[in-house]
Amino acid sequence: MARNDIVTRVTAKDDTKAGLRSARSSFKTFAKDAKTITTGVVGGELISAAGRAAMDTARQFFREGIAFTRALETTGAQMRTLLGSQGMAQQQLDFIKRFAADTPFFIQQVADANRLLVQFTGSAVEANEAMNLVGDAAAGSGADVANVALW
Repeated sequence: MARNDIVTRVTAKDDTKAGLRSARSSFKTFAKDAKTITTGVVGGELISAAGRAAMDTARQFFREGIAFTRALETTGAQMRTLLGSQGMAQQQLDFIKRFAADTPFFIQQVADANRLLVQFTGSAVEANEAMNLVGDAAAGSGADVANVALW
């Protein structure tokens, strides 16, 4: 009987070690699988978030494009009224676009300043000549070009 007890203890000890090894191996496999699943879920969420950000950027891009086009149409209509013809209004819009491209001012700021100068001078040519002075003063002072046009 004593021999049987020793064998049982040794067997129980060996079974415990084997069980712990199996549990450790199972836990490592579980941890590895959980990490893979978590990475996939987090990665999917990141991809989803990146997709949402891209869509938001695209929406904003189109909104700004539509607003820009609307502003140019409005400026064109105002210039047509001020200058009396579509041709002169188009020439003025071309000047505004070139001026905005060559200076640090946004096109809407330039359009507003130019419209004010056309109203004050009554002439597109005089307004365009004044725009260079107004642009220099605005750039030097850091003020909005449309505000400087009122000085």
